Amino acid sequence: MISDIAGLKGDTPLGNIIRIRKERDPEVLKKFTPEELKIRSEWLNKSASQISEENYKQAMESIKNMFKTMAQSEVR
Repeated sequence: MISDIAGLKGDTPLGNIIRIRKERDPEVLKKFTPEELKIRSEWLNKSASQISEENYKQAMESIKNMFKTMAQSEVR
Protein backbone atom coordinates (compact mmCIF):
# COMPACT_ATOMS: atom_id res chain seq x y z
CA MET A 1 0.00 0.00 0.00
CA ILE A 2 1.26 3.47 -0.84
CA SER A 3 1.81 5.48 2.34
CA ASP A 4 2.39 8.88 0.75
CA ILE A 5 -0.10 9.96 -1.87
CA ALA A 6 0.38 13.69 -1.38
CA GLY A 7 1.48 14.09 -5.01
CA LEU A 8 -1.78 12.70 -6.36
CA LYS A 9 -3.61 15.40 -8.29
CA GLY A 10 -7.21 16.33 -7.50
CA ASP A 11 -8.23 16.01 -11.14
CA THR A 12 -8.14 12.20 -10.93
CA PRO A 13 -11.05 10.29 -9.36
CA LEU A 14 -8.90 9.01 -6.48
CA GLY A 15 -7.25 12.40 -6.03
CA ASN A 16 -10.67 14.06 -5.87
CA ILE A 17 -11.85 11.66 -3.14
CA ILE A 18 -8.68 12.31 -1.14
CA ARG A 19 -9.17 16.06 -1.54
CA ILE A 20 -12.74 15.75 -0.22
CA ARG A 21 -11.69 13.59 2.73
CA LYS A 22 -8.83 15.90 3.78
CA GLU A 23 -10.62 19.26 3.45
CA ARG A 24 -10.83 21.24 6.69
CA ASP A 25 -11.52 24.81 5.51
CA PRO A 26 -15.08 25.76 6.61
CA GLU A 27 -15.50 28.08 3.62
CA VAL A 28 -14.63 25.30 1.18
CA LEU A 29 -16.85 22.82 3.04
CA LYS A 30 -19.82 25.20 2.66
CA LYS A 31 -19.45 24.88 -1.12
CA PHE A 32 -19.37 21.07 -1.18
CA THR A 33 -22.05 19.32 -3.15
CA PRO A 34 -24.35 16.83 -1.36
CA GLU A 35 -22.29 13.98 -2.89
CA GLU A 36 -19.01 15.49 -1.63
CA LEU A 37 -20.52 15.92 1.83
CA LYS A 38 -21.64 12.29 1.78
CA ILE A 39 -18.14 11.09 0.83
CA ARG A 40 -16.57 13.17 3.59
CA SER A 41 -19.15 12.15 6.18
CA GLU A 42 -18.70 8.45 5.43
CA TRP A 43 -14.93 8.81 5.72
CA LEU A 44 -15.13 10.68 9.03
CA ASN A 45 -17.54 8.10 10.45
CA LYS A 46 -15.29 5.25 9.36
CA SER A 47 -12.22 6.94 10.82
CA ALA A 48 -13.98 7.58 14.12
CA SER A 49 -15.09 3.95 14.39
CA GLN A 50 -11.48 2.78 14.13
CA ILE A 51 -10.33 4.49 17.33
CA SER A 52 -9.10 1.91 19.81
CA GLU A 53 -10.81 1.63 23.17
CA GLU A 54 -7.57 2.56 24.92
CA ASN A 55 -7.15 5.75 22.85
CA TYR A 56 -10.80 6.60 23.50
CA LYS A 57 -10.33 6.18 27.25
CA GLN A 58 -7.18 8.31 27.19
CA ALA A 59 -8.95 11.07 25.27
CA MET A 60 -11.91 11.04 27.65
CA GLU A 61 -9.57 11.18 30.66
CA SER A 62 -7.77 14.17 29.12
CA ILE A 63 -11.07 15.96 28.53
CA LYS A 64 -12.21 15.22 32.08
CA ASN A 65 -8.95 16.61 33.48
CA MET A 66 -9.26 19.70 31.31
CA PHE A 67 -12.72 20.43 32.70
CA LYS A 68 -11.51 19.81 36.27
CA THR A 69 -8.70 22.32 35.75
CA MET A 70 -11.10 24.86 34.26
CA ALA A 71 -13.54 24.44 37.17
CA GLN A 72 -10.78 24.82 39.75
CA SER A 73 -9.49 28.02 38.17
CA GLU A 74 -13.05 29.45 38.16
CA VAL A 75 -13.39 28.84 41.92
CA ARG A 76 -10.21 30.71 42.77
